[in-house]
Amino acid sequence: MQLFNKLTPILIVLLIVIAGVYAYLSYRQKQGEKGVKIKKKNKKNAIYTIVYKILISIPFINKYFYRLKNEYETLYPADDDSINRYVTLSLFRALLVATISELIVVLFIRDSLYIVIGLFISFLLFKYLIFQNIDSLDTKLLNQLSEYTEIVRHYYNESPVPDDAIYRSLEDCPYEISLHIQKLHDIVSATDISAELDNYIETSPNHFFLMLASIFATITEKGDKAHGSTTLLKSNLASLNDEIAMELLKRDKMNFIFNGMIYVILVPFYTLKPIELWFKSTLPQLNEFFKSPIATILQCIIIATIIISYELVLSYKQNTSQSEKESTLILKIVKVKWISDFLRKLDDRNVRKAFDVDDKLKITNAKIGLQGFRVKRFIWAIIFFVAFNAIAGITVSRYKNNLLSDFSDAFESSIIPDEEYRKDMQTAAELVTDKYNKDTSKEDIINDITESGINYTYAELMAEEIHARLKQSFEVYYKWYFLALSLLAAVLGYYMPYILLSYKAKVINMNKEDEVSRYRTIAIILMHIEGTTIYTILEWMDRFSLCFRENIQECLLKMNTSQKQALLDLKDSDPFVPFRHFVDNLISADASGVEQAFASVESDREHSKDKRKSDNEKIVAVKASKAQVITMIPFFTTMALYILFPFIQYAIEMYAEYEGIF
Repeated sequence: MQLFNKLTPILIVLLIVIAGVYAYLSYRQKQGEKGVKIKKKNKKNAIYTIVYKILISIPFINKYFYRLKNEYETLYPADDDSINRYVTLSLFRALLVATISELIVVLFIRDSLYIVIGLFISFLLFKYLIFQNIDSLDTKLLNQLSEYTEIVRHYYNESPVPDDAIYRSLEDCPYEISLHIQKLHDIVSATDISAELDNYIETSPNHFFLMLASIFATITEKGDKAHGSTTLLKSNLASLNDEIAMELLKRDKMNFIFNGMIYVILVPFYTLKPIELWFKSTLPQLNEFFKSPIATILQCIIIATIIISYELVLSYKQNTSQSEKESTLILKIVKVKWISDFLRKLDDRNVRKAFDVDDKLKITNAKIGLQGFRVKRFIWAIIFFVAFNAIAGITVSRYKNNLLSDFSDAFESSIIPDEEYRKDMQTAAELVTDKYNKDTSKEDIINDITESGINYTYAELMAEEIHARLKQSFEVYYKWYFLALSLLAAVLGYYMPYILLSYKAKVINMNKEDEVSRYRTIAIILMHIEGTTIYTILEWMDRFSLCFRENIQECLLKMNTSQKQALLDLKDSDPFVPFRHFVDNLISADASGVEQAFASVESDREHSKDKRKSDNEKIVAVKASKAQVITMIPFFTTMALYILFPFIQYAIEMYAEYEGIF
């Protein structure tokens, strides 16, 4: 406690300095974005450079710096210095909030176990804020793209040459989107447009920008023509704008509903210590419970509930599809021959289950692979097993240490001359307890205490308390049921990645209707362009697919052998009815031509748009209702385990004591 008191002023000063540096960097960033000329540029650069060098020099933080930088290089393809500044400010902001979160624990809770758990909770908050930064920039780009379709259409009316219209529109673009429009101009003005477009697939920030690039590239190659009262290019831009408007509407609703859910999930952690202190002040009989190993285990269960709920709600909240990267460690493990053979045998024992996992990995766009995922499950099992045993060991050690070194609540019910004398007794008890063992008698303890000047009567009270605690401390050790529970935790750890994977796959499957609607937009864009074939439509579908990507890629491979059979196989590859109907249009295009086959899709465009709005509202409502339930799980778990359970246990003990009397 004395250490915490000494550290408090230092931590407060540190927090003020960090907040001041962030405020300064944030102000300079905003001034720079507004085009305001800033004096003392060298000083500004020096501060950015110092913060940047600090961030990339910290082993754990630099990993997230470069990961965040990779994301920003796609969304914000500026020069390296500008990207570094953007990442520095975003990461610094997330670190500041996470640091404040941890300092609240350090300054107000002042418990070593809570501080360790608080670090992990702060880490979750840190990760969420990083995700929010990426998501907000992606949404900002979408809003700018929606405005840009109107800008470029205006310039195309003046000069119906795609690359010229794009070049002239650059002057009217906000800075962020102008970086992407410059890339678009490079594509349409290249000698090999198809090759440039293929390269852009890997670097496009989202499928809307890729669709814009595909529209301009196709029109540049094939040429524009009249389409009703407008032209194909302008009609396709209108279709794209409708798609963007639909997506922005959905995101606005999702952000409105999900705003604050993550923070609500994390709040129960910060209530654990206040609940404990409230119980200790109003019901001192429960002091022993909150010091016991069972209380620590209940805390860990609540923390586990918070973490799982956080992951589940975040998967509902995410607007962008973030694939799981291959782990270097897992790759090395999988390459070991005997491990690879063992994993293959496990998969062969249950082929259906292996196919199910493989399908879900593909749906979630995970790059880890089937064997890698199996290794991940074993790693999780080991982590859960080790973590539970570590928690059990720490809990037992902590409880024994508190028994023998913390007498702050001892002798409270004893009749003592004054409060100062009681504190002297507590201090003396803490000083002498260390030298005793289980064979020490009460008489030996009394003799030692009386020698220190304590009255014999009070020495007896102290000896009684010390002897009882010594006896109790030797009854506290690693019990057999800790091992049983740790094995149960390992089983839970093994199945947890699969549960999370299934959950994420289910969330993505909820977006299948959105993906099929995207295919309809692709068909409307391509159907009137000369030379459009079924293969062309499938290639475009592959660019913009997620849920059906594997099916479409397999179909493309089979197209050279038998086009009709490949399409029939594609239809049978997924039971989703709207997808099957769309493939039916592709099959009929083989006989009647693309324009004729998709005429009904174009005529039903307005109806499809209204239906899609309705479907989006239903999807958002379903996600919101499920996320709200998950959000409240940590709260109700805390209520049940940390409020009701102590009361129930106390009631049972009182009843047993009452039964013993009578």
